[in-house]
Amino acid sequence: MYYSQRSLPPSYQVQTQSNDLRLVLGGLMESTLWTQEGVAEIIHEINSLATYPDLPIRAFQEFLLLALSLPEAHDCVVTVMLAILMYAKGISETRALVALKMVEEALDALASGGDYTIESKTEVAAYSTLLWSLGDKLAAQRAQSQSAAAWFQLAAHPALTQLELDGSARCWRKAALCYIRAGDNSSARALLERCSPAEASTQYLSFLVALQQGDDTTAIQAVKSIVSCPDLDGRQVVLMASAEDPGAHNVAKHYCTTSALLMVDYRRLMSDKVDATFCLQMAQVMYACFCGKVFLYRDMSPGSSKAELLEQLLAYLPHCHASIADLNSEPTTADVKREMMKMLDITSVELFCEAQDWDGLRMIVETIIAKQKKEQTDMEEVRSTSTLEAIQDVLAGYPACPTRLTFSVLEAILETFVIALDSDVAPFSRWTRSGLTVLLNRGEKGDDKKAAEVVMKALKVMSSSIGVDSYPEDEKEWLFAQVWNKGLDFHGKGQIALAKWWTDMGLALAKHVPLEEGRMEQKADGSLGTFKEYQQGFGSVSRSLISYDPVR
Repeated sequence: MYYSQRSLPPSYQVQTQSNDLRLVLGGLMESTLWTQEGVAEIIHEINSLATYPDLPIRAFQEFLLLALSLPEAHDCVVTVMLAILMYAKGISETRALVALKMVEEALDALASGGDYTIESKTEVAAYSTLLWSLGDKLAAQRAQSQSAAAWFQLAAHPALTQLELDGSARCWRKAALCYIRAGDNSSARALLERCSPAEASTQYLSFLVALQQGDDTTAIQAVKSIVSCPDLDGRQVVLMASAEDPGAHNVAKHYCTTSALLMVDYRRLMSDKVDATFCLQMAQVMYACFCGKVFLYRDMSPGSSKAELLEQLLAYLPHCHASIADLNSEPTTADVKREMMKMLDITSVELFCEAQDWDGLRMIVETIIAKQKKEQTDMEEVRSTSTLEAIQDVLAGYPACPTRLTFSVLEAILETFVIALDSDVAPFSRWTRSGLTVLLNRGEKGDDKKAAEVVMKALKVMSSSIGVDSYPEDEKEWLFAQVWNKGLDFHGKGQIALAKWWTDMGLALAKHVPLEEGRMEQKADGSLGTFKEYQQGFGSVSRSLISYDPVR
């Protein structure tokens, strides 16, 4: 029976047309004039057959094999290869596997091209550049990381490693990074084993793989090894120091110290290449690492692992502190430096309390207090006690901390507290109560003088334009009661001059306390009567004694 072309099934019609076109193309290829113009004409014809998905792929492959087999066509091989790569790039997203296979077969043909050899570095660079651009495009899409890795591996094909331009290790590492992002650590590690361990990039990627695989030993070793790599770069140091995973406890216990040494060693070895930007990045990364370890420490249950991590944190602390202290004080970094140093100071107090190293804590606290006093001198308008207040709160959580040490911080707060806003008055009043509670009950030599200084400062604040309406009423009443009772206590001991000074201060404070007028007058009358009796009993009190100032 006779069937017309029109009556054949559509798929059969397409196949028939494809075969016919393939035969026509074959004839054109055989008769190609092997010039750039003649080859460009054939390439144009192949590209025009895109409606037949597989035909251009087979046609390009046949055209390349033909060019490789004819010596007179060797000058045109690069043009055909570039056309294949460009076509593959066009279908790489919709037909990823087909595009990869197309390029791989073309490179295989190029590598086994008989008499043909690549003699131009420019040719290799052209192929590699296109393959890298394909990989980079896919790598930008995290979901395409596996495909990106395949393209980078093709860039390390033996056909492209000639002419002493072997960039295969670079390609393997790039592919390994894509596999790491895709979670395929086995493939990444296999590629890295083909790279030189003396290269910093290899150690960096080995570190990432080890972390993801929970291989703590390899991760730590990579950190130590990278310092010896001659091509160590500051960016790798920063990335490596910021990439660790707190989930790996052994790495967590060792990483702080090793990362500190890594960055410090890099700065020492490359001092002529280190700029302010790197120093800032180094300080921020070391600070972030420290904070991460502190958070991990706080969440750990008591035991040997937690104790060992505490030792590591204390060992890491000086390195982190030095990296921040070394930053310049330019306007662009001053605020960042100040905030990092503030939190580092507070956390260092916590760690020394955790270790119950009271001697070490005393040295830390004394240094911080001296620094805070200097800061207040340098920045008179800035309230500089927030660090000390936070430290005092930390110390309050450790009852075993020596009282003298705790009070030294409280004294420094009262001494350096600056009131610039209405909102500063209430915190000042609370710290005043805390300080006086200790001074009025501790009974150490000099406490009365210190207490008198605190009372006079409180009265000054209470009488100021900022404090007159902002000083809490309950704190006014408490302060008045403490001062008045202190005066009566001295009166009962026969220390008339001190009693007179403290009750006079009480009367001055009473003007700011919302007592009934008659009650305040009654207290004043009683006080004066009492002092008259004592004057009669002990003789006249000289003017200098009555005006005795316990602070002077």
